[in-house]
Amino acid sequence: SLAMRYSLFVILFLSSILYPLSSVYAAFFDTGFSARGAGMGGAYASMHGTPDMVFYNPAGLIGISNTELSLYYHKPFSGLLNVDFNTTAMSFALPVYTKGVLGLGYTQFSAGDSEAALYKESALSAAIAYKFSDRFFTGFTLKQFSHEYFPDDRTMTLGDVTFDSSWGASAVTADIGMRAVLSPSLNA
Repeated sequence: SLAMRYSLFVILFLSSILYPLSSVYAAFFDTGFSARGAGMGGAYASMHGTPDMVFYNPAGLIGISNTELSLYYHKPFSGLLNVDFNTTAMSFALPVYTKGVLGLGYTQFSAGDSEAALYKESALSAAIAYKFSDRFFTGFTLKQFSHEYFPDDRTMTLGDVTFDSSWGASAVTADIGMRAVLSPSLNA
């Protein structure tokens, strides 16, 4: 119907305007949380059917028909001396009933040198996805983020006020995702 097409257009238009305002990145750089997601360079949010969608778009969990587990490990700059960066991600999806999927995810980014970790950030996610119709899906994710510094002796002698009161922090946030199948070859 015309009203549904207009509503879908408004949702997609507003999403495309607001998306750049909501981007938050790690302290260093975003390597993605799956090989496929990293390989697609950020265009992964409209995909579906893998447990790692809990990190990108919870509505993409729809399409999983069996219990699935996904593991990811990435170590950039592995050839550089005294550099130890790594990203680890684990995700799990469990179909419930005929129209829903539950998802869990954990990510961790660590940075340091060959002797010790200097910084760590992690996120724990719980998601649920629901199939409204054969063409429209939605999802909700609740996330707990945390980061922690591990200052060395040299850092503590600098007198930086960053490390005076706390070496870490955490926060809770929520994501809402949608996925619409506009045609057999076009997802939004």
